[in-house]
Amino acid sequence: MANFSDCGKHCSDPYCKQQDLLPFECDACGKAYCSKHFSYEAHNCPKGRVATDRRVIVCPICTAAVPLAHGEDENQVWERHATSGSCVPKQAAKPNRCPVKGCKEKLTFSNSCNCGTCGLKVCLKHRFEDQHDCCPRHPERGGSGLLQQVARLVKACFFDCRQEAEGTELSPAATLAVITTLRSLYRTRRYNKDPAVRCTEQGNTECWDDVPLGLARSRVWESAGRVDGLESLIELWPRILANFNARFLLCPAAALQAQLLQLEERAFLEKPEVVMDQLVSYSQNLQHAFMEGGVDPKDMAAWPLEEGLERLRGHARTKARQRRFKRFPDVTLVLSYCREDLQWMNASFSRRVMPSVDVVVVAKCVGVDAASAVPFRALWRSVEQLEVEDLPLRADECSAYLGYLSENYYDLPRHMVFVHADMPDHIGAGRPNIVDDTLRSLSHGAHVPFAHLGNNRVTMRWNPDVMTPLWKGLFGSSIAPAAGEVSTYCCSHFVVSRDRVLQRPRSFYQRGWKFLTSPESYFYLPAPWLVTRQHRAAESDMQGRLVCQNMMFLWHIIFGEPLAQPHRMYDPSLPLFLKTRNIRTAYMDDEGGGV
Repeated sequence: MANFSDCGKHCSDPYCKQQDLLPFECDACGKAYCSKHFSYEAHNCPKGRVATDRRVIVCPICTAAVPLAHGEDENQVWERHATSGSCVPKQAAKPNRCPVKGCKEKLTFSNSCNCGTCGLKVCLKHRFEDQHDCCPRHPERGGSGLLQQVARLVKACFFDCRQEAEGTELSPAATLAVITTLRSLYRTRRYNKDPAVRCTEQGNTECWDDVPLGLARSRVWESAGRVDGLESLIELWPRILANFNARFLLCPAAALQAQLLQLEERAFLEKPEVVMDQLVSYSQNLQHAFMEGGVDPKDMAAWPLEEGLERLRGHARTKARQRRFKRFPDVTLVLSYCREDLQWMNASFSRRVMPSVDVVVVAKCVGVDAASAVPFRALWRSVEQLEVEDLPLRADECSAYLGYLSENYYDLPRHMVFVHADMPDHIGAGRPNIVDDTLRSLSHGAHVPFAHLGNNRVTMRWNPDVMTPLWKGLFGSSIAPAAGEVSTYCCSHFVVSRDRVLQRPRSFYQRGWKFLTSPESYFYLPAPWLVTRQHRAAESDMQGRLVCQNMMFLWHIIFGEPLAQPHRMYDPSLPLFLKTRNIRTAYMDDEGGGV
């Protein structure tokens, strides 16, 4: 006789205990239950819904799914998500419209189709090939790979610039013009090899007005950062743009390169819509060059046209990223001031620059209202006064610069531009000027690690008897550079980034400030001299404040530049607009014995 008491299991519910031949095992707690108590709710499973169910809340701002743990309050979870920085509201999608010129039909599921020839999505009214700008998706061979590559690059550059200009009023005709140009590029199938139209032979002087093409082509600016004879190129490209149509007929590649140089130079100086218009003009000229056979793969290999487009695209991505996250760079103009007249600021700074720049006036003289001396204070983003103690000895802009860095070391802006109160005497009066252009580009997202903004190179002689004690007292070094090893720009007007300033500790700037305003920086004459002569020379130096003048040799070294600072036009770390400013100046001979 069979014994059924050994078969199955008893229900684990304490009030049931029913024997079940086919019991249910809970996948959460692992206990056996009958058919009435196998659900989580029936036996109050402590691990049931909590262990298996996944709950989320949908953010009403960014529509993201936020995980909700057991026992957490929905309001607290959403508030934590909203303040975390990852909650970015999605922009409303613009209605997709038919790309055919003049058509404003919205493209919906039932009112659109893709062209079988070109793949373009259009409305039903323009579905036939003769009713829209149709070009085949697979052009014939014979240079088509190059055309597709250039067209993709122009397209990417254009849409990066359009994303940068998001939120501004852009003409729909600009977008349509570029799209039409891209289709025309894809439709081009062959090149015209007429040598009378093209100038690909090295040494053809017609393209550059008696300047050999090969020489100019080798000077196109960028591959190695330093290009011999760059100043000649900078003189040439405005000449090409001034008579662009004639130069374009003679040598399309050279004219396109000059246009790209201008685009890169103005990338951080102009509004996004202006750059867009210039890019449209460039794409139309590029299309014309391909259609007429003025540019072929040989020209693309010889001229860095693709590199120029990539650089322009990088600038557009940088500015678009800042606009998207609304993280506009903060720029501060630091002005060393005593009792000078600052009316020159009206003529030297444009109204477009002032609202995005903070001004800090470092007061060097006791009892002076430095902030009130700034004209049109309401136009600047902010105007502040910082009083710097300049005792026992006056150190001009040196104590102002070092005092500002010491006082604001933990709250520095992204970029700082340091200038004198008599800036026009060193930079030039009126606009355009290099300081105004620098402030504008920095406010538009350009990055400049360090750059001197003066016109001339330092022509003073590096006197070891003077500079060695200054070097050792400032840097705490046991040795100093010899004559001829240091070269830089004159007059202590420069721009520096926060990253470069933070490479040295705050104690360095405090120690330098104290050193330059103390007698230690003046009593540096050699020991064999008589004491009376030494004090007499030191008194003369104090009256002329020569110690701070000698500091112009050292600012670039303080902020991480090499001893021999290159000319701006040869510095690969600088944007193009800084390389083209103040070139016709009295440069000293770096190979001579002046420095």
